[in-house]
Amino acid sequence: MGSDAVGAYGNATNYGTYGVGGTGAYGSGPTGVAGIGSGSGSVGVYGGGSSYGVYSDGNFATSGTKAAVVALPDDRVISLYAVESPENWFEDFGSGQLSNGVAAIELDPTFVRTISPEAGYHVFLTPNGDCHGLYVANKTVTGFEVRELGGGKSNVAFDYRIVAKRKGLESLRMEQVSNEHDVAEGIRQFIAQRASHLPHLVLHKQFEQPADASALPTPPRFEAPANPAPAIVLPLRPAIPPPAVQPPKPPVLPKLPQLPAPPMATRPGQGNEPK
Repeated sequence: MGSDAVGAYGNATNYGTYGVGGTGAYGSGPTGVAGIGSGSGSVGVYGGGSSYGVYSDGNFATSGTKAAVVALPDDRVISLYAVESPENWFEDFGSGQLSNGVAAIELDPTFVRTISPEAGYHVFLTPNGDCHGLYVANKTVTGFEVRELGGGKSNVAFDYRIVAKRKGLESLRMEQVSNEHDVAEGIRQFIAQRASHLPHLVLHKQFEQPADASALPTPPRFEAPANPAPAIVLPLRPAIPPPAVQPPKPPVLPKLPQLPAPPMATRPGQGNEPK
Protein backbone atom coordinates (compact mmCIF):
# COMPACT_ATOMS: atom_id res chain seq x y z
CA MET A 1 0.00 0.00 0.00
CA GLY A 2 1.26 3.49 -0.79
CA SER A 3 1.45 6.79 1.03
CA ASP A 4 -1.65 7.62 3.10
CA ALA A 5 -3.04 4.16 2.30
CA VAL A 6 -5.69 2.80 4.64
CA GLY A 7 -6.08 -0.87 5.47
CA ALA A 8 -9.58 -0.55 6.88
CA TYR A 9 -11.99 2.37 6.67
CA GLY A 10 -15.35 2.70 8.34
CA ASN A 11 -17.97 5.46 8.40
CA ALA A 12 -20.60 5.82 11.11
CA THR A 13 -23.31 8.45 10.66
CA ASN A 14 -25.54 8.00 13.73
CA TYR A 15 -24.88 8.25 17.45
CA GLY A 16 -24.06 4.89 18.99
CA THR A 17 -23.00 3.26 15.73
CA TYR A 18 -19.55 1.99 14.73
CA GLY A 19 -17.69 2.37 11.47
CA VAL A 20 -15.49 -0.67 12.13
CA GLY A 21 -16.23 -3.38 14.69
CA GLY A 22 -14.29 -6.45 15.72
CA THR A 23 -15.07 -9.26 18.14
CA GLY A 24 -12.57 -11.81 19.41
CA ALA A 25 -14.21 -15.13 20.23
CA TYR A 26 -13.78 -16.04 23.86
CA GLY A 27 -10.83 -18.33 24.34
CA SER A 28 -7.09 -18.00 24.68
CA GLY A 29 -5.93 -14.54 23.63
CA PRO A 30 -8.50 -13.56 20.97
CA THR A 31 -8.04 -10.30 19.06
CA GLY A 32 -11.03 -8.38 17.72
CA VAL A 33 -9.08 -5.82 15.67
CA ALA A 34 -5.31 -5.96 15.06
CA GLY A 35 -3.14 -3.29 13.50
CA ILE A 36 0.63 -3.29 12.94
CA GLY A 37 2.75 -0.35 11.84
CA SER A 38 6.20 -1.50 10.71
CA GLY A 39 7.84 1.61 9.23
CA SER A 40 9.24 4.85 10.61
CA GLY A 41 6.40 7.04 11.84
CA SER A 42 3.89 4.28 11.14
CA VAL A 43 0.69 3.81 13.13
CA GLY A 44 -0.84 0.43 13.80
CA VAL A 45 -4.31 1.75 14.59
CA TYR A 46 -5.32 5.38 14.02
CA GLY A 47 -8.48 7.01 15.30
CA GLY A 48 -9.73 10.57 15.04
CA GLY A 49 -12.75 12.17 16.65
CA SER A 50 -13.94 15.44 18.15
CA SER A 51 -14.51 13.77 21.54
CA TYR A 52 -12.39 10.59 21.53
CA GLY A 53 -9.99 9.44 18.87
CA VAL A 54 -9.86 6.07 20.63
CA TYR A 55 -12.26 4.98 23.38
CA SER A 56 -11.90 1.73 25.30
CA ASP A 57 -15.02 0.31 26.91
CA GLY A 58 -12.89 -1.75 29.27
CA ASN A 59 -9.29 -1.99 30.42
CA PHE A 60 -6.53 -0.27 28.47
CA ALA A 61 -2.90 -1.38 28.52
CA THR A 62 0.35 -0.69 26.73
CA SER A 63 3.84 -2.17 27.02
CA GLY A 64 5.25 1.21 25.96
CA THR A 65 4.60 4.76 27.12
CA LYS A 66 1.38 6.78 27.42
CA ALA A 67 1.91 10.36 26.33
CA ALA A 68 0.14 13.63 25.60
CA VAL A 69 1.52 15.13 22.39
CA VAL A 70 1.75 18.93 22.74
CA ALA A 71 2.47 21.50 20.01
CA LEU A 72 4.68 24.39 21.17
CA PRO A 73 4.60 27.95 19.72
CA ASP A 74 7.92 27.32 17.93
CA ASP A 75 6.33 24.34 16.08
CA ARG A 76 8.16 21.73 18.12
CA VAL A 77 5.87 18.84 19.06
CA ILE A 78 6.82 17.09 22.29
CA SER A 79 5.57 14.24 24.47
CA LEU A 80 4.56 14.57 28.12
CA TYR A 81 4.30 11.19 29.79
CA ALA A 82 1.72 9.79 32.20
CA VAL A 83 2.77 8.91 35.75
CA GLU A 84 2.11 5.24 36.56
CA SER A 85 1.30 3.70 39.92
CA PRO A 86 1.03 0.19 41.39
CA GLU A 87 -2.55 1.00 42.43
CA ASN A 88 -5.55 2.88 41.04
CA TRP A 89 -5.42 6.41 42.41
CA PHE A 90 -7.45 9.52 41.67
CA GLU A 91 -6.14 12.88 42.83
CA ASP A 92 -7.33 16.45 43.23
CA PHE A 93 -5.67 19.75 44.06
CA GLY A 94 -6.76 22.93 45.81
CA SER A 95 -5.85 25.85 48.03
CA GLY A 96 -6.96 27.18 51.40
CA GLN A 97 -6.05 29.65 54.08
CA LEU A 98 -5.73 29.38 57.82
CA SER A 99 -7.84 31.58 60.05
CA ASN A 100 -6.27 31.92 63.47
CA GLY A 101 -4.32 28.74 62.79
CA VAL A 102 -7.21 26.57 61.55
CA ALA A 103 -8.87 25.80 58.19
CA ALA A 104 -11.59 23.36 57.12
CA ILE A 105 -11.37 21.94 53.59
CA GLU A 106 -14.44 20.36 51.97
CA LEU A 107 -13.81 17.80 49.25
CA ASP A 108 -15.45 18.28 45.87
CA PRO A 109 -18.71 16.26 46.14
CA THR A 110 -18.37 14.95 42.57
CA PHE A 111 -14.77 13.87 43.24
CA VAL A 112 -15.93 12.06 46.40
CA ARG A 113 -18.33 9.96 44.33
CA THR A 114 -15.43 8.63 42.23
CA ILE A 115 -13.25 7.53 45.15
CA SER A 116 -13.50 5.44 48.33
CA PRO A 117 -12.75 7.86 51.17
CA GLU A 118 -13.66 5.11 53.64
CA ALA A 119 -10.54 3.26 52.47
CA GLY A 120 -8.43 6.24 53.51
CA TYR A 121 -6.78 8.98 51.51
CA HIS A 122 -3.58 11.00 51.60
CA VAL A 123 -3.27 14.78 51.94
CA PHE A 124 -0.07 16.68 51.12
CA LEU A 125 0.21 20.27 52.37
CA THR A 126 2.44 23.13 51.19
CA PRO A 127 2.32 26.46 53.12
CA ASN A 128 2.62 29.59 50.99
CA GLY A 129 4.12 31.72 53.74
CA ASP A 130 6.12 31.69 56.97
CA CYS A 131 4.59 29.59 59.72
CA HIS A 132 5.45 26.84 62.19
CA GLY A 133 4.27 24.19 59.71
CA LEU A 134 0.96 22.53 58.89
CA TYR A 135 -0.68 19.21 59.64
CA VAL A 136 -3.98 17.43 58.98
CA ALA A 137 -5.89 17.28 62.24
CA ASN A 138 -8.93 15.34 61.11
CA LYS A 139 -10.14 13.43 58.04
CA THR A 140 -13.74 12.56 57.20
CA VAL A 141 -15.46 11.22 54.09
CA THR A 142 -16.38 14.79 53.10
CA GLY A 143 -13.27 16.78 54.03
CA PHE A 144 -10.37 17.41 56.37
CA GLU A 145 -9.06 19.98 58.83
CA VAL A 146 -5.71 21.76 58.60
CA ARG A 147 -3.93 23.25 61.63
CA GLU A 148 -0.67 25.03 62.29
CA LEU A 149 1.97 23.16 64.24
CA GLY A 150 2.71 24.13 67.83
CA GLY A 151 -0.67 25.77 68.33
CA GLY A 152 0.22 28.56 65.89
CA LYS A 153 -2.36 31.26 65.12
CA SER A 154 -1.22 32.48 61.70
CA ASN A 155 -3.41 33.18 58.70
CA VAL A 156 -1.06 31.68 56.12
CA ALA A 157 -2.37 30.41 52.77
CA PHE A 158 -1.56 26.87 51.64
CA ASP A 159 -1.95 24.45 48.75
CA TYR A 160 -2.99 20.81 49.09
CA ARG A 161 -3.01 17.61 47.07
CA ILE A 162 -5.33 14.73 47.90
CA VAL A 163 -4.81 11.18 46.62
CA ALA A 164 -7.49 8.50 47.06
CA LYS A 165 -8.32 5.00 45.79
CA ARG A 166 -10.63 4.74 42.79
CA LYS A 167 -14.05 3.50 43.83
CA GLY A 168 -14.55 -0.18 43.11
CA LEU A 169 -10.86 -0.87 42.42
CA GLU A 170 -9.46 -0.40 45.91
CA SER A 171 -7.86 -3.85 46.15
CA LEU A 172 -6.05 -3.93 42.80
CA ARG A 173 -2.28 -3.77 43.05
CA MET A 174 0.15 -4.80 40.30
CA GLU A 175 -2.03 -7.56 38.83
CA GLN A 176 -0.08 -10.26 37.02
CA VAL A 177 -1.23 -10.52 33.41
CA SER A 178 1.32 -13.01 32.09
CA ASN A 179 4.18 -15.27 33.16
CA GLU A 180 5.37 -16.31 29.68
CA HIS A 181 9.02 -15.71 28.80
CA ASP A 182 8.30 -14.69 25.18
CA VAL A 183 5.88 -11.99 26.29
CA ALA A 184 8.28 -10.61 28.91
CA GLU A 185 11.27 -10.72 26.54
CA GLY A 186 9.33 -8.94 23.81
CA ILE A 187 8.50 -6.11 26.21
CA ARG A 188 12.11 -5.88 27.42
CA GLN A 189 13.40 -5.68 23.85
CA PHE A 190 10.86 -3.02 22.94
CA ILE A 191 11.86 -0.88 25.94
CA ALA A 192 15.57 -1.32 25.15
CA GLN A 193 15.04 -0.12 21.58
CA ARG A 194 12.52 2.58 22.51
CA ALA A 195 15.12 4.36 24.66
CA SER A 196 17.03 5.39 21.52
CA HIS A 197 14.10 5.60 19.12
CA LEU A 198 12.77 9.07 18.34
CA PRO A 199 9.11 8.87 17.34
CA HIS A 200 8.09 10.72 14.20
CA LEU A 201 4.56 12.07 14.08
CA VAL A 202 2.79 11.75 10.75
CA LEU A 203 -0.53 13.54 10.46
CA HIS A 204 -3.18 11.53 8.69
CA LYS A 205 -5.32 13.21 6.07
CA GLN A 206 -9.02 13.32 6.67
CA PHE A 207 -10.87 10.65 4.75
CA GLU A 208 -12.76 12.08 1.80
CA GLN A 209 -16.50 11.83 2.21
CA PRO A 210 -18.85 11.13 -0.73
CA ALA A 211 -20.63 14.17 -2.17
CA ASP A 212 -23.93 12.76 -0.94
CA ALA A 213 -23.17 11.45 2.54
CA SER A 214 -26.85 10.66 3.11
CA ALA A 215 -26.57 7.96 0.44
CA LEU A 216 -24.38 5.87 2.72
CA PRO A 217 -26.23 3.03 4.43
CA THR A 218 -26.51 3.28 8.20
CA PRO A 219 -23.95 0.91 9.74
CA PRO A 220 -25.40 -1.75 12.06
CA ARG A 221 -24.90 -1.27 15.77
CA PHE A 222 -21.96 -3.33 16.97
CA GLU A 223 -22.68 -5.34 20.12
CA ALA A 224 -19.97 -7.24 21.99
CA PRO A 225 -20.94 -10.66 23.44
CA ALA A 226 -22.25 -10.63 26.99
CA ASN A 227 -19.99 -13.52 28.03
CA PRO A 228 -17.67 -13.02 31.00
CA ALA A 229 -14.35 -11.43 30.09
CA PRO A 230 -11.48 -13.88 29.49
CA ALA A 231 -8.13 -13.76 31.18
CA ILE A 232 -5.86 -11.01 29.88
CA VAL A 233 -3.26 -12.16 27.38
CA LEU A 234 -0.79 -9.55 26.16
CA PRO A 235 -0.26 -9.68 22.38
CA LEU A 236 3.35 -9.47 21.26
CA ARG A 237 4.42 -6.32 19.50
CA PRO A 238 6.74 -6.63 16.51
CA ALA A 239 10.25 -5.43 17.27
CA ILE A 240 11.02 -1.86 16.13
CA PRO A 241 14.13 -1.73 13.94
CA PRO A 242 17.06 -0.49 16.07
CA PRO A 243 19.33 2.43 15.09
CA ALA A 244 22.13 1.81 12.57
CA VAL A 245 24.78 2.19 15.28
CA GLN A 246 25.36 -0.98 17.33
CA PRO A 247 22.16 -2.75 16.31
CA PRO A 248 21.01 -5.30 18.91
CA LYS A 249 19.93 -8.73 17.77
CA PRO A 250 16.12 -8.87 18.07
CA PRO A 251 14.65 -12.00 19.68
CA VAL A 252 12.61 -14.47 17.70
CA LEU A 253 9.06 -13.74 18.83
CA PRO A 254 5.79 -15.44 17.93
CA LYS A 255 3.98 -13.66 15.09
CA LEU A 256 0.40 -12.50 15.14
CA PRO A 257 -1.89 -14.67 12.98
CA GLN A 258 -2.32 -13.44 9.43
CA LEU A 259 -5.63 -11.65 8.98
CA PRO A 260 -7.68 -12.52 5.87
CA ALA A 261 -7.47 -9.92 3.10
CA PRO A 262 -10.62 -7.72 3.07
CA PRO A 263 -12.67 -7.60 -0.13
CA MET A 264 -12.06 -4.65 -2.43
CA ALA A 265 -14.67 -1.97 -1.93
CA THR A 266 -16.07 0.85 -4.05
CA ARG A 267 -17.56 4.12 -2.88
CA PRO A 268 -21.10 5.15 -3.77
CA GLY A 269 -21.40 7.05 -7.04
CA GLN A 270 -18.16 5.69 -8.49
CA GLY A 271 -17.39 2.90 -10.99
CA ASN A 272 -16.50 -0.63 -10.19
CA GLU A 273 -12.77 0.01 -10.36
CA PRO A 274 -11.23 -0.79 -6.88
CA LYS A 275 -9.57 2.09 -5.04
